[in-house]
Amino acid sequence: MRIMDYEKYLKTVPKKMHFRGLGHSRRDDKKHGSTRDKIYAGKTYKTYAYWSDRFARWIQERDLPVKNSTDLKTYSVEFLDEIRQEESQKGKPYSPSTIKTVQAALNKVCGIKPGDKYYFSDAPQRHRSEITRSRNPESNKKLEKKWGSMMDAFRGIGCRRNVAEHLQGRDLYYRSRIYTEFRELMQKENLTKDESALLRALKETIEYFPYDDYFVLHRKDKGGRWRIAPIIGPHKDEIVEMFKRTPDTELVWPSIPKNMDIHALRADYANRMYRIYARPTKTITNKREIYHCRKDKKGMKLDKPAMDIAAISLGHGSGRTVFADHYLRDSMEE
Repeated sequence: MRIMDYEKYLKTVPKKMHFRGLGHSRRDDKKHGSTRDKIYAGKTYKTYAYWSDRFARWIQERDLPVKNSTDLKTYSVEFLDEIRQEESQKGKPYSPSTIKTVQAALNKVCGIKPGDKYYFSDAPQRHRSEITRSRNPESNKKLEKKWGSMMDAFRGIGCRRNVAEHLQGRDLYYRSRIYTEFRELMQKENLTKDESALLRALKETIEYFPYDDYFVLHRKDKGGRWRIAPIIGPHKDEIVEMFKRTPDTELVWPSIPKNMDIHALRADYANRMYRIYARPTKTITNKREIYHCRKDKKGMKLDKPAMDIAAISLGHGSGRTVFADHYLRDSMEE
């Protein structure tokens, strides 16, 4: 029987999947059930390729015979079980989130589907109370003195780091510009991919944020999605001036500290946005419009429509109220 070249297989499959995913919309492919053989984001590709390579080295170190893809699936269960019991390079056990990522990577590369007998189902549960990244409002405290104005700006626009590093003066939008560009794109034929993405963002902004006056365009945000989110908070005027002072094609923030926890500042934006629209839950007569938090936030109630608006402003899309479990804090009912 032919021996499988597993090292080549585990190295080339992630590359091929990423190549197939380039330029495709995961959102559209998901509707047609055609995401299984594609990897869309570059960061995801690098992560999956890393663990695929780790798996190949693990097989080599143990001199395990690999005759076909079934053997790979069998060994993947053993590999995941060892990872679950190992310590990371930091001397601590791998977190549940990391193990879930390894599981997703090997499932993808080895073609393992939920329900398969090789499907690794013993991954530890992730608990929100154990997540430390961006959960502490004090995480940026040491940077406030030097970078306070930049941090205040990020609290007012809710951007991710990948967007913040590329924001330009031209990305400031005001209401009349939104309507002008919307009309122009609606009348144009044969829109480019970027123009279609911008048109969708303009339409969403007009629908959900009819009373705001200044916005920021988040080009190619997570998943390549474009969005236009309102500028809010006590430093709104200063943020607008920052963009106005910046030439159209120059960066608003040419240098952003690597240790700045922008995700925590994004959480501040989410909470501010929620507070703008939230009603006291005691006054909400339609019980379907009340979100009941679970687990460590059990007993906390939130206004679903307000959560929906906040989710849209963050780029999560309508109906993604579950984002509140991560972003919205226990003090929301105070």
